[in-house]
Amino acid sequence: MAMYKHSYDLNEEYRRTQSQIYGLQETILNSAKNASGSGKLKSAADTLRQRFNEPEHTSVGCDKVLQCVKNKYGPAPSRVLATLEYHPYHSGGPLRKELPAVPAEIQSSFSLAMPRPFLPGFSEEHINQLVTIQVSYEDLRDSYRGTDSPRAQNNEIWGCNIYTDDSDPLLVLRHCGLSISDYNGAHRTPANAENSDNVQGTVPPEGTPFDLEVDILLLPTLQSYPGVKQFGVTSRAWGIDTPTPHDGLSYGIYAIRITSRDTSTRNIDPQHQRVDTSHWETEGPRI
Repeated sequence: MAMYKHSYDLNEEYRRTQSQIYGLQETILNSAKNASGSGKLKSAADTLRQRFNEPEHTSVGCDKVLQCVKNKYGPAPSRVLATLEYHPYHSGGPLRKELPAVPAEIQSSFSLAMPRPFLPGFSEEHINQLVTIQVSYEDLRDSYRGTDSPRAQNNEIWGCNIYTDDSDPLLVLRHCGLSISDYNGAHRTPANAENSDNVQGTVPPEGTPFDLEVDILLLPTLQSYPGVKQFGVTSRAWGIDTPTPHDGLSYGIYAIRITSRDTSTRNIDPQHQRVDTSHWETEGPRI
């Protein structure tokens, strides 16, 4: 009996924090009305919104949750807990080149059709810490196409702005407004309370490869996660219609760094870049 009471006391503070977060959590869906037909030409963004059949702006309030986490755990640290390279079939780990190749005879197996969540199972002691995910243009492109991207095909995303830790990071990026085209959202890092669009670099013109480094902020478990459609991705709800709580942590996009691949000099022979100065005449001193 004494051992049980001691274990309960150790977790009492965390339980109180969770209770505060549950009490503060709000789901506020604000849908802007579609502009009435005025005969004006539609912009590319308007065309895409009509194609996706979604409002211009949809927001789910998470400010109070972030403030509660800040009060409890302090400001988000600059130190990165881990750096992972995204892989469509493997959980987060070392560089992809170090992962074993998938045998051809199991290409259609259940493990490939339903891969494990990308993020490893972080514990409560990792709350309010950053994890960096390296993402290639090819993986992001495949997520849009729905090819060679089983997590996108399975729509493995739960929540809005704050997501379950088994949500696919690429779907989360897309849901927050990051695109491989010119149509990008204005609040792509909603877990950053100081800057909701903390993005370094610019998405290049459509079809131009680029790479990403994405910092995610690990957050506590929420009581429920809303399902919202935005930027062509419809996230799934968790804990709203059923009382079963999520059994892992949450996370949100905190920062994005975009690096364009410069291929303009890839096929230039280095010999042709050298300048022959042997025939140059040296000028004498000017009077």
